[in-house]
Amino acid sequence: MIGTIRSLIFASVWIASVASAHAAETQTQAPRPSVLFKEKTTLLSRIEPGETFYPVSFQVSSDNAHVAYAGRRAEGMFAAMDRHRGPFCEGVAKGTPLFSRGEFHWAYIAYEGNQKAQAFIDGRPEMKCDGIDAFVFSPDGTRWAYRAALQKKQALVASGVAGPLFDVVIPAGPVFGPHGRMAYGAVNGQEKFMVVDGRPEPVGGIVQGIVFSPDGRRLAYAVKTRDHTSVTCDGQNGPAYQAVVQLTFSPDSKRLAYMAQKDNRWVAVIDGKEQEGGDQVGMPLFSPDSLRCAYAIRTGGKWHVVADGIRGPACEELGVYLFSLDSSRLAYMAQNKQRGCVVVNGQPQATYDSVGIPVFSPDGAQLAFQARLKDRWFIVQDGRAHAQAYDNVRLPVFSPDGRHLAYIGIDGNKMVMVLDEHPLGSYDSVTFPCFSPSGTHVAYAGCRQDRWRIFVDGQGGAAVFDASLKESTILFGGDSNLSVVMLRMPGPEFWRLEVAVSAGALPPSGSAPQK
Repeated sequence: MIGTIRSLIFASVWIASVASAHAAETQTQAPRPSVLFKEKTTLLSRIEPGETFYPVSFQVSSDNAHVAYAGRRAEGMFAAMDRHRGPFCEGVAKGTPLFSRGEFHWAYIAYEGNQKAQAFIDGRPEMKCDGIDAFVFSPDGTRWAYRAALQKKQALVASGVAGPLFDVVIPAGPVFGPHGRMAYGAVNGQEKFMVVDGRPEPVGGIVQGIVFSPDGRRLAYAVKTRDHTSVTCDGQNGPAYQAVVQLTFSPDSKRLAYMAQKDNRWVAVIDGKEQEGGDQVGMPLFSPDSLRCAYAIRTGGKWHVVADGIRGPACEELGVYLFSLDSSRLAYMAQNKQRGCVVVNGQPQATYDSVGIPVFSPDGAQLAFQARLKDRWFIVQDGRAHAQAYDNVRLPVFSPDGRHLAYIGIDGNKMVMVLDEHPLGSYDSVTFPCFSPSGTHVAYAGCRQDRWRIFVDGQGGAAVFDASLKESTILFGGDSNLSVVMLRMPGPEFWRLEVAVSAGALPPSGSAPQK
């Protein structure tokens, strides 16, 4: 009987949801579009009686198909991936387990009583070491590496193979490029090395700030000596500075920018040429087409954004600066005394008591941000303030096609999901909205009376959960299917929820949802 119950627990369940469901939870709101979808729930893992769960270790794979975490029971600690538990050990390293992106792998580091450490990849143990840290997967998930203590020395272990021994492997490494290349710095006595793809090359100082270009063909890093710091790019050494930070390649990999300290002031160095600087600086930012570059400076007690060599207006506080995807516009939040505004291409827009981070639509044609007048917050879209105001509003989200805008409004202890200025529903709590690739659907998780459900276009599903998980975001696999990982009690239990939409779509932008 126990085996039968267990098999039923782990079985997948399909539930159909239609627009007429959950009448008891329906509230006064705008009519919703008719949408029909099915839900499939699959139990991924659960914390068994007698086990201790460490929430800080909890991870969800990028495809929402697996969970991993560290736990403890009477026999010792363990790392778990779904229903598989690794061998018991005395400790699991902080920051593990973890999942790769791209090719699927999972890994963790286990400790034994004699201070021996061992990495486990997909459940397979690698060599035992005196210590392990700095574990990292390559961007495509095909390789992994970590720093290991071996025989009173240190080595970089890559995909199970230990590299040369050094006195110190610089803890900032290893750094993977987009196609599996790997670089790190190391020290042997008075000798310093840059190690690229396993080959050590002597350098004049400590290696810092390693960065590969997006195409993986170029490599830049800073070399710090006792007297100065310089940048090496493509094997060529740059001028000496007091300090160098924030090495950044352009998206097309052709340009390099960084911030450098000279005569106790900071300057921007773009394409090898010094640009205007200040007492403080912000990171360089290239436009998506790589033709423009912007950065922040603070001089005379005021902040400015410098774009294409032109200094923007002064402000007391400066927010995040970002380019539109078509590279035509640069926007950021600026605050002066009790008034704030968004600046677009150097031109201040209308002022408010406070403003939030600007958000561009994917085509760059639209701009939206949060704004406050007195004690009420609202959304400003393309220069026009939305009529509805709240105690607070969350960051707005554009659909991929730019036809829809969604955000969360907060009034008292209620949260309202708003789509194109029309409320989809009011909740005790709600997650950020997520649009399908073509913008035909919007989905989110909402809670009413301690019961969480998935909502598609404002319509609630039938499957009920006890909590949403910040580690899992709604993932659309296409316009008609999505997945997310949710939590149920007791346990806790971690469930994968899959939704298949069979009918319905969002109305055109600016229209109230219709029945």
